[in-house]
Amino acid sequence: MEAETLIIREGKFYRGGSPVKPEFGNAEQIECLKQYETLGDILKEGMIVDNIQYDMQPIDATASFKCICGRKIYVNTEADEEDDIVCFKNKKVSCNTCLRSYIFDINNDHDLVVKIQN
Repeated sequence: MEAETLIIREGKFYRGGSPVKPEFGNAEQIECLKQYETLGDILKEGMIVDNIQYDMQPIDATASFKCICGRKIYVNTEADEEDDIVCFKNKKVSCNTCLRSYIFDINNDHDLVVKIQN
């Protein structure tokens, strides 16, 4: 059986929903913290969402992105037409694992971006 992924939630390490005590020099915890910081910096500015799928009749749009804790988040909405990213604008979503909140927007290049919600 595969071990649960180490995540950071509310400033603490967690594995499988249980807190993990920080250990000085623990390579796995250091790597987890580096990934958390890197993805956090990107999400503060806005990360382009490039995984958008459309299904017809009616048009269901699904976007997905990686949360700062490492979990993949899927967002579903209804679109007016295929390739219509405007349907995601101002859509809010929270991670079920770390409870962090995100909001979708469209940047100046007409890309769908997701940002950490303040």
